[in-house]
Amino acid sequence: MLDLMAESREGVSENSPLRYHISLVELLAACAEGKNVYTEIKCTSLLPLEDVVKVVTHEDCITEVKTAYVNFVNHCYVDTEVEMKEIYTSNHIWNLFEDFTVDMARVCNKRESRLSDPVLEKYIVNVVLDTINAFFSSPFSENSTSLQTHHTIVIQLLQSCVRLLDCQWLQQQHKVQVDGCIRTLCMTAKSRSIVVPPELESYIKQMTTSSYNTLPRSNPQYKSASRSSRPISSSNPWDYKNIIDKLQDVINTLEDRLKPLVNAELSVLVDVLHQPELLFLEGTDVRRRCESGSFISKLIQHTKALMSSEEKLCIKVLKTLQEMLIRTLDFDEKGLSLRKVLLQNYLYQNRKNDLPELAAAGGEQERDWASVVAIQCRLDREGGTKLFTDLVMSSKNDKIFQESIQLAICLLEGGNTEIQNSFYKLMMGDNKSEKFFKVLHDRMKEAQTDIKATVSVNVGEMTHKANQKEPNNGPGDLLLLNQGESIAPIAGPPAQPAGEQREVEMEMGPAVTIMKPILRFLQLLCENHNLDLQGYKEAPNAYIATQGPMVHTVGDFWDMVWQEKSSIIVMVTRLKENDVKCEPYWPLPRYDIEKVTEEKMEEHQKDDEEETRRFSRFVIRLKDCQEKHGFTVTDMEVQLASECRLVRHYWFTSWPDHHIPECITSLLRLVEEVEVYRKSLESSFSSQPTSGLQAGLGPVIVHCSAGIGRTGCFIASSICCQQLRETAQVDILETVCRLRLDRGGMIQTVEQYQFLYATLAKYSCQLQQNQV
Repeated sequence: MLDLMAESREGVSENSPLRYHISLVELLAACAEGKNVYTEIKCTSLLPLEDVVKVVTHEDCITEVKTAYVNFVNHCYVDTEVEMKEIYTSNHIWNLFEDFTVDMARVCNKRESRLSDPVLEKYIVNVVLDTINAFFSSPFSENSTSLQTHHTIVIQLLQSCVRLLDCQWLQQQHKVQVDGCIRTLCMTAKSRSIVVPPELESYIKQMTTSSYNTLPRSNPQYKSASRSSRPISSSNPWDYKNIIDKLQDVINTLEDRLKPLVNAELSVLVDVLHQPELLFLEGTDVRRRCESGSFISKLIQHTKALMSSEEKLCIKVLKTLQEMLIRTLDFDEKGLSLRKVLLQNYLYQNRKNDLPELAAAGGEQERDWASVVAIQCRLDREGGTKLFTDLVMSSKNDKIFQESIQLAICLLEGGNTEIQNSFYKLMMGDNKSEKFFKVLHDRMKEAQTDIKATVSVNVGEMTHKANQKEPNNGPGDLLLLNQGESIAPIAGPPAQPAGEQREVEMEMGPAVTIMKPILRFLQLLCENHNLDLQGYKEAPNAYIATQGPMVHTVGDFWDMVWQEKSSIIVMVTRLKENDVKCEPYWPLPRYDIEKVTEEKMEEHQKDDEEETRRFSRFVIRLKDCQEKHGFTVTDMEVQLASECRLVRHYWFTSWPDHHIPECITSLLRLVEEVEVYRKSLESSFSSQPTSGLQAGLGPVIVHCSAGIGRTGCFIASSICCQQLRETAQVDILETVCRLRLDRGGMIQTVEQYQFLYATLAKYSCQLQQNQV
């Protein structure tokens, strides 16, 4: 950059790389000039303030570069619709102001003693003064504590502006701009009680007592007034901002008046597309085809074709399909009257008596979920679910993607299990699941990247200020966490108004805001109210995955065992690894006490009490204990009041946390033995006497420490081994996905997932050898 500026000391040529760089910076500034919040934040992430100041304040920086960079600062950091905190919390802007005073001093020298520099003069008059005026007239600068700290720079800027006003070369239209900047600095000095030199005191009094139209900074109209009061160059006599504001007011008024009528027309269009058969006479062939659903089917098929040729029309059709499912007839009396006329003209020409009832439907009323479900199922049968999945996987248009997700939400709203089944069969039948969910995964990654790119707050400065504050935070204060962590209030903040919430969503950008409907869709898709999608291979409630009991949860654990009538507990963790993983919740044999628990079990080493213990309201008696290759099998009797039950406990100890077992064979033996014992209980349950000691047929309880990693591996191995035995086929990905739908995080690491494949490969070889 320095070399390029040195080469361009006599002027920047049109074909030089520096001219291209300057044009790009000017383009960024032009993008942010339209008061687009998202664009402003995006531009600031591309060109940080620190880098801008570093270039502008360098002694070898040429005026052309200064003009582009300072203009960028003005539009992207200063003259913005939202507060860019870095400009008010850091010292960068004040370093820039110091450089302004140096350049202003250069142009204030007598022309006889210096060469004429029109580029520098234009930079001062058009860029520097506008930036100073915008900064000190901004309502965001009122809360800036750095202004008091840098009061000397404020005085220097005021002195430089006064000197500039006395320059002979300054044209009359430019003097108006200098005068406006002096007024702004005078008002700032007065409001902040900044002491000014005596020679400027009279000038300040003259400025503050003049007939200048000002508003207090607390006035909500101050910001717009301060901007509109900036002098207009003679070369551009039209106040375009004011014209645009007035035109926008006209547009808003027209929208408010015509929106109910437009909504009424659109509501009738939905009725026409929903019941096109009403357009034709009864008994005609066209009407019969419409009643059979052929019209809706063709509409849905055509919508996918519109994706590449007519994107806007595709979006309108998707919105219309949504309206069929979730009707929002919100319009006034004029809208109701228009809807009534249109319905009479198109759909109900011979049924005038029904019109008042139909028109009244425009008011708010309780949703008829029975009819909604019927429409959902009808659209699904005609290809609505398939349309949604195809658009999500194929469309490159963000708006089409968003409306497709909204259509899926409308199809699933209310807990429609038939739609859930349809989506599940569609994903598994054509093997689309991996491609479909990869699209959603990529969207989430894009949102994460976008969030990181739009961070506009100088975290270092905020952290420094936070360290200077008192440690006692008041209610609602925020905790500043590391990158990647969330920022949460210590105490509940007041509810955010809906308008502010919409503004926040707009600031986040489309890549982030699309996450809300995506997550809502996944929530509706995975809601566990669909009995058809519960359990594994038609074995509902086959397993319970849980955490290892701790001191305060042992009683709750046995309550669960008793309530679910479980007779099998599989434990795949040691009691203690680096720290305590699980509390001993059953009476350990004497030889196991010293082997596995050491000092933790000293309290249990009593003469004759190791084999019977009380846990909460349950009495547990040790009946038998067998050491097998890699695991221990313990039979125990659980007594509550006068009732006793048998429970078998399997303890697999050779499986470290977050890792894989030391031996695949031992795990397969455990899986096989648990399955054999479970089947023996089922076969003997019907012939078991009703009195005396008995075992329940509840789910198999599996736990490790957290109940997701090793627990998930064991349950997945058991399910997949059963699939191999019964069908000679296995779908590991489907099983893991289903497990994770029921309990998040099942199978924690890639190593555990790979081990699952290795386990099933070995089990498949064993099955083949047994068959031979």
